Amino acid sequence: MYLSERGGIRGMVVVFLLLGSIAIGLGNAIRAAEKPATAEEGSSEMVLVVKGKNSGGELAALSGAVVNLSDSHGTQHQQKTTREGRAIIKDLPRGKVRVQVIAPGWEPFGRDYDLTQKKHEFSIEMGKRKPK
Repeated sequence: MYLSERGGIRGMVVVFLLLGSIAIGLGNAIRAAEKPATAEEGSSEMVLVVKGKNSGGELAALSGAVVNLSDSHGTQHQQKTTREGRAIIKDLPRGKVRVQVIAPGWEPFGRDYDLTQKKHEFSIEMGKRKPK
């Protein structure tokens, strides 16, 4: 009887170890499925080209305009436009973003965009500020 009880206990220990291993494996699989997408899979790059009408009435790049962006996670990004009027903001989470552009002598610009692709390019036309 002692041998059969001892063998039964060993069998039960093996079964418990197997069940524990399966539970740990399932837990790891569930956690892996819940992880957010990596930056490469779920991020976007946003290119903004900011222009305004010059004294001749032609659209020209606005350099030094301040671009403020709030992404879908609530993170704030700020960048100034280049000589070509470009601001490039990388590694943004996909979803809604709010863009505000401010430049001296120009009316403030604000708009929401929906980032659904890996790369987006938007043109922004600023209006001259009217004298008061």
